[in-house]
Amino acid sequence: MNYNGDNDTILTNLRSLDLETSSVEEILDLYRSIDRQFFLVNELKKGTRILRARIWDEIPNIPTNICELSYNPSPSKYFGRAHCVGDMIFYGSINPDDLKVRDYFNAPLEVLHINKEEIGRKYFVISSWVLQRNIIVASIGTTLPHAKLFQEKRGRTIKSFKGLDENFRSEALKFDDFICAEFSKVIKDDDLDHYYKFSATYSKFILEHGIDGILYPSVASNGGGINVAIRKELIDSQVLIPEHALYGTFFNRYKEVTQEYSMFAETFGAEGEIRWKESYRDLLNPSIKNYYIGKSDINPLAQRISYTSLD
Repeated sequence: MNYNGDNDTILTNLRSLDLETSSVEEILDLYRSIDRQFFLVNELKKGTRILRARIWDEIPNIPTNICELSYNPSPSKYFGRAHCVGDMIFYGSINPDDLKVRDYFNAPLEVLHINKEEIGRKYFVISSWVLQRNIIVASIGTTLPHAKLFQEKRGRTIKSFKGLDENFRSEALKFDDFICAEFSKVIKDDDLDHYYKFSATYSKFILEHGIDGILYPSVASNGGGINVAIRKELIDSQVLIPEHALYGTFFNRYKEVTQEYSMFAETFGAEGEIRWKESYRDLLNPSIKNYYIGKSDINPLAQRISYTSLD
């Protein structure tokens, strides 16, 4: 296909696609045809911590090896926000200073699906991973309401580009706005994973250019947290290595959520074995737990903790 770099025509063609039937190659071909676009990149420094969470509905077999907490070793059967069918990618959350939602809460939010109409509990492991060298990630914008500071910083960076032809900037921003909106989509039904196809294919397009990953505001926290999707080779080559892990339980009573930690691991064996230790000091006070499991209607935390709405 040849669209002569006409962004408006290419965007019209993209928006006219039936995502359920269109192929990744068809979308990639359109992305590659856009000659007026830019990649805004960030450098994640050596020592940056990335948190990743796994959630279970029932008490799981406790993970015994760090590979169980890393990226899924089986090629994906579904599209995700930053991966296509057949891809393997490492997802996590990072912790810039100006975030509304910290990494230790944003990471589980990405995989924690709470029924706000019931009292329940889920089991989780949060693992912390640390970069051993600097890496380059593409920074994706957003339309989400709680990412205002992130978006303002990104906008200032784009405006600071020197010597950029204004026509090029204007046309490139049209495509950037399209990608920002795609990464901000709220998709609640797993059967509608094809709606991720534009953002997933763009991630593949980015990685084709040798960039290490994708940085984008979290939809689960309505832009309050920041996620990163990193190519699996960085884990395989130990550029990103595990630091520690926490095992615990999430309790929800309708819209209210709390958690306790019952085990932690700070050391790992030569083959990745997780060396768990029990952690009694991080268990919930029984009066708090009784409220969250429905045995009491008195919440001891009600006057001690303030809540921030992510709506």
